[in-house]
Amino acid sequence: MRSRTRILKGSLVIIIIGLAWYLFIKDYNYKVTFETPHAPGTVYASLNNIDRWSPADIDSVLISERKPFEGMTYNLHVADSIIMVKWKIDRINDSMSRVTALSKDLKNGLKQNLTVPFQNNDFVKRSIKFSKSLMVGLDFHKKEYKTLVLEEEPKMIPSQYCAYISLKSRIYEKGNTMISNIGLIMNYIKANEIPLTGDPFLQVTSWNKADEIIEYDFCFPIKKLDSMPPSQAIKFKNTQEFKALKAIFNGNYRLSDRAWYELADYAGREGIKVLMHPYEVYRNDPHSGGNELEWVAEVYLPIQE
Repeated sequence: MRSRTRILKGSLVIIIIGLAWYLFIKDYNYKVTFETPHAPGTVYASLNNIDRWSPADIDSVLISERKPFEGMTYNLHVADSIIMVKWKIDRINDSMSRVTALSKDLKNGLKQNLTVPFQNNDFVKRSIKFSKSLMVGLDFHKKEYKTLVLEEEPKMIPSQYCAYISLKSRIYEKGNTMISNIGLIMNYIKANEIPLTGDPFLQVTSWNKADEIIEYDFCFPIKKLDSMPPSQAIKFKNTQEFKALKAIFNGNYRLSDRAWYELADYAGREGIKVLMHPYEVYRNDPHSGGNELEWVAEVYLPIQE
């Protein structure tokens, strides 16, 4: 009898603790999980650009916390409600990532804990709809590009002499930023009849991962003349030789950072220390048009020596 009483008391304590955790301690009211073939960095980049996939019925969004490649926290304002959504990104295996959305009603959290298990209310419907919007957006996004990490010996990237300009932009704006500045370099090269010696390339010099802001040199390999014509806008340099991991990217060059994330992810799995200063070589001229999935960029991530 005493043994049974102790078991009943123990079970009651466990139930009380469980209810207390569920009602008052648990930091979310509803959980949605889905899987995607994108690397964690690509999911993070999509979360950072919520205006591209967010449902129209969201009044405003405040990003309150960023953890690069790991997750992000939103405060969604909808009518008179404020919903906090904490996103978590986890790599499952070489080809899949898990995305988790933990939603909490900041004004009626206790009420949602009491009602969510028993009814599909507006809060639950909105939580599902919001997460599904990201999932659908990521599914569509996968059709816009292709990446292939070359799992082979690191490549040695030789030094090159180039004319370049230094730029700064959000990552997703780098394509348009380069296009708007390409005329400045090419007009100088053509006006001074300087021979090109290779394809244009980008070299990232600084990367703010939280805000996705990069500083980079947009470079054109040229023949070094005995006396370079002066220019206030154009600079010149010999790049440094370096060893790097390599990926092939196909798609619009504004999305080529997707290859950065795949390379960084591969390096992490293989225990290879890298410098987050991506280097891209563009093999196609975007002005020529054509099928973007046939455009080729060679993307490199320097190995830390």
